[in-house]
Amino acid sequence: MNWLTDRARKFAIGVPFKNGYTSVLKVLNGQQAPIRIQPNHMKNFRRKMFVVRHPLDRFLSLWRNKCRDYGSGAGVEGMTMDELWQRIITGQPDGHWQRQVELLGKYRNEVELVRLEDLPAWWYENMLAEFPHENRSAPYDKIDPELRHKVLEHYAEDLKLYDIALGSNQSLCA
Repeated sequence: MNWLTDRARKFAIGVPFKNGYTSVLKVLNGQQAPIRIQPNHMKNFRRKMFVVRHPLDRFLSLWRNKCRDYGSGAGVEGMTMDELWQRIITGQPDGHWQRQVELLGKYRNEVELVRLEDLPAWWYENMLAEFPHENRSAPYDKIDPELRHKVLEHYAEDLKLYDIALGSNQSLCA
């Protein structure tokens, strides 16, 4: 995961992979402003936002993009959902499936949480710009109920984070 900035607004944006990263990067590139920053520089940014995605949506998006459609970058091309799950549980850590709460880390109480599906409206309200949605996921794929349960159990803290974002209607505009 990268923390990105909008230099003009002195604003830090945390976007995990599979949480709209491509869209955010495109918007910031269009402004000629993106800079990836290291977490130790976060103190320099008064405004911080973190994009949260429902864990099941994120898992299915990962499977569709990296396994079914043979996307590159995660080394899981061609895997079934069950094989991907085994890689997540037993394999090397990877930002594509790392828990969102772990990626957020110590900044949990310093950021505004925005659900991925609310990002276009949030962006327009707070950044006064349109927000494209790149690589939009198709409707749900069928997932075995047992695997669904495992995914939701493994990402239980992410689900809580998502629920917190669902209940928050704060605006970062001063």
